[in-house]
Amino acid sequence: MKYGWQLYDQPGDARILSLGGAQVAQGKSISSVLVNPANDAFAVRDDFSYAHQSRFGGTVQHDLLAFSVNRGFARPINIVILQEYVGGIPNTVDGLMDWGADGIPGTQDAGEGNGVLDEGERLDADKITNFHQQQWGLYVSTTWKMNDWTVGAGVKGLFHSIDTHYANGIGFNVGARRNLWKTISVGAAVSDVTTSWLVWDNGTTERALPVLMAGLAGDFTVPLMNWPSSFFTDIVFDLNGEFVGDQFSSGSYRVGLELAPKPSVRIRTGLSETSELTGGLGIVKENWIIDYTYKPSPSGSSLGSSHILTFTVSPRWIFGLLGVSY
Repeated sequence: MKYGWQLYDQPGDARILSLGGAQVAQGKSISSVLVNPANDAFAVRDDFSYAHQSRFGGTVQHDLLAFSVNRGFARPINIVILQEYVGGIPNTVDGLMDWGADGIPGTQDAGEGNGVLDEGERLDADKITNFHQQQWGLYVSTTWKMNDWTVGAGVKGLFHSIDTHYANGIGFNVGARRNLWKTISVGAAVSDVTTSWLVWDNGTTERALPVLMAGLAGDFTVPLMNWPSSFFTDIVFDLNGEFVGDQFSSGSYRVGLELAPKPSVRIRTGLSETSELTGGLGIVKENWIIDYTYKPSPSGSSLGSSHILTFTVSPRWIFGLLGVSY
């Protein structure tokens, strides 16, 4: 079982998700360390970033807070706090009127007492209750130089509660990246490198096997339009299985494209490893950034679309407005 760790699946802010999550080789936002901890050295410094996701038509609410701590440490420390909440989940365990096809108790007809909602049976609305699921995550990473490579390592914790049950877990990520030329970079990362464990209060243990990732990214200029642009490509080998199935996944791809038609405007699109097409916009200013991403409802489902909004701000600028030294 691996699904308790899904808080860290397809992680990041609006910029990352609009690019399909393809940030192994190049990450410019603080929370890109969730994809590759080696991105730490390349992320924006001294900024605070807050992201909110409303997924599947508002069913899932997800929040992210990311910031760097550079003072007093020999190496930069990146911190990401994650929270996800799903409320109003119906609990129908005690609500089944398991009386069989005739709908009359005690006749011992077909389907009576089998614990399955059969034709002719119904649920007792007065016995249906609701519960919620909530997850909290804390991710801390740092980087260092090793010849021409920047190497990163991250530790992540997880607290997961479902109704009255709860679980705790810990895991580790590692990664590396480097510039091949002035405009081309490569990277590699391993999530859950030692296998991550999640232990529930009833003794059930979930484990997440390593996920191997490699990426290529580069900067270029769109011909004729003279727009500065960037491309991102990752290949993902998930040893857990093919995301929602239990079969070994031989490899999936994610890609992203970012265009800058104006110095302060970004247009983005991407394709995630689950074949979700995404699109987004960004407004980039000297002291603040606003990013937005739209993800349509998964094909063939009625789950609803998802919206992600990220605010990034320089605390130095905020303190300056307040007349306080930073």
